[in-house]
Amino acid sequence: MAALMSAASSAQVKVSHASVNPEMSKLFEELTQLGRAPMVQKTGGMGQWGNPPRLNYSVRLWFRPDLWYSRQRKEEPSVLDSLLRAEKTSFEKQVKAIRRTLDKLAKEAQDKSLYDNQKSGKDTIYYALTLSHDTTRVYKLQEGNHTYYNSDEFLDFVLESAKQEGTFDGHLSYTISLPRVNPGATSDLYSWHSLKEDIARLMDEHGIGHRDALWQHDMAYSDSIWEEGHSEWFSKGWAGDHDNAGLTEATIYSVPEANKPLADRLLAKTDSLAQKYTDQLQGYYYQYNYGVSFDGFTPEMLRTFAPNSPSGNSIYVQHADGRYHFLVLETRGAEWIPTEWYSLKSFINGKKTYFEGLGPKK
Repeated sequence: MAALMSAASSAQVKVSHASVNPEMSKLFEELTQLGRAPMVQKTGGMGQWGNPPRLNYSVRLWFRPDLWYSRQRKEEPSVLDSLLRAEKTSFEKQVKAIRRTLDKLAKEAQDKSLYDNQKSGKDTIYYALTLSHDTTRVYKLQEGNHTYYNSDEFLDFVLESAKQEGTFDGHLSYTISLPRVNPGATSDLYSWHSLKEDIARLMDEHGIGHRDALWQHDMAYSDSIWEEGHSEWFSKGWAGDHDNAGLTEATIYSVPEANKPLADRLLAKTDSLAQKYTDQLQGYYYQYNYGVSFDGFTPEMLRTFAPNSPSGNSIYVQHADGRYHFLVLETRGAEWIPTEWYSLKSFINGKKTYFEGLGPKK
């Protein structure tokens, strides 16, 4: 729980977009001060599904005293009780801030669905609002007992009692469309190839070399381990409706831990290049995460994926094995990243080959 709290707090990010509702901007500032900064993602790409691009603000809420008791049994009871009281107070302030803002916005919503049940110890609070003034672009979705909206500006908030008595789990999501992107001249497109070359040039200018790796798995191998929750993988999946076979060609840039100031400068410049990629109408769909850091909640800065094709590219940053790493990945099929990605030259259907000097210590 402490690790999750730290990760969420470290995800603080300031995104300045005039389109964001002022009330939501104030709410996100308040939640950030309360230790629940939003994760902010930009999505866009081709055709009607990617233009206009969108911003999504996402906040996860929880109050889980059962986890504190199970993981901190060695704490003095009085210390643990004090920590829990502080955590509950913070959680209640977060929920109060959200409800206060959403109650205000509900008065001006174009359509809304609200539900509040606080009986028999099974609390459920639910808000869904569409704030878009363009009613021709509003879609109403029904999932079970809940209604959801999809429009140029919409939000939903759900807070429910978890399985253990006195515990809660919730999620706030706010999405807004940005101005449409002018396709412009094809020759001026800042493509994935351009982005990859600029990252290589940036690293070379600062004397950072690279390692090339190949991680591959055929369908038979993928199917044999897919349900095992295998510890060999840092992440795996995202091929959609296609099978789980895949081939990833990785370029890895690593900065020594002692040179963190350089790593931070390279991170800022790489992030600017990734944002430049999202400022144009691309041939690939993309997902870009604001505020990615070496030790943050998510290591993935940018992901691109081709329409109707199991292929794509991605950029990750991570602090591991005593270094700060930048991973530039190009994948055909499902992207699987091995747990030992920083040291593996190849991983082919379970067979490992390590970079020289980076293998397991004997």
